[in-house]
Amino acid sequence: MATQQPSRLSQSGALLLGFQTFLRKEIHEWQRKQGAIALLVFLPIVFSALLVFFAKSTAPNQLPDLTLAASSYSNNPAWTVPVSVLLSIGLITQELDSGTLSWNLTKPLSRVSFLLGKWLSNTLVIWLFAIVIPNFVSVVISAIGLGWKTPNFGQILAFQVVGFCAVGFWVLLCLFLGVVLKDQASITTGALIVAALGSFLPLIPIEEIKPFAPFYPSNTLDWLVSENRFKLFAYLVYMAGMAIATKLIFDRKEFS
Repeated sequence: MATQQPSRLSQSGALLLGFQTFLRKEIHEWQRKQGAIALLVFLPIVFSALLVFFAKSTAPNQLPDLTLAASSYSNNPAWTVPVSVLLSIGLITQELDSGTLSWNLTKPLSRVSFLLGKWLSNTLVIWLFAIVIPNFVSVVISAIGLGWKTPNFGQILAFQVVGFCAVGFWVLLCLFLGVVLKDQASITTGALIVAALGSFLPLIPIEEIKPFAPFYPSNTLDWLVSENRFKLFAYLVYMAGMAIATKLIFDRKEFS
């Protein structure tokens, strides 16, 4: 037993070899995407200002629902899907085209660390600049333009977690498609098909399908704020399945 414990620790260390260094490098790489980050902040300012103008025109004396404003970008597929996908479609293909993928793997960096670093860095940065900051901007502009009404902070926190889960799902899907498909157009098409099916599945007038619609992959992203607690299990199964499939396919590929 005494010899097994160090062996397990060394195996886990080898599995995550170079992870911290690679994660810091990937987050640092986002400094080159200042244009995308600026757009992610600018668009919510414009949208929020337009919504405040519309609200003052239609109901000038009504206080805003700041809970809704603080979660408006968290589980909004019209926002989270295109932003997450467009910023993640090149995670593998850009590395292949530039030759940096094979170069990275010659370092003291395991393949698990490479994939995990790609997923976590992209998920964290997109979540921060496409979910947390836009939600904050929405609250500030709504409060300034329409007045202050104390929001439900617990629900706001829950929706930030929902936003993280949504971004994490789409980033992982793009990683999976990136190791299967060869170009960004195919990855984008695949991700958008997955998103579109999730939107249209509940609308199909077939009674036998309706019970399964909430458990379609992209429909489980709101598990934390949903009354259906089985969505959490479905979400975890999908995430684990994509992660395992991505690793297995990636491990079989040779890069030179």
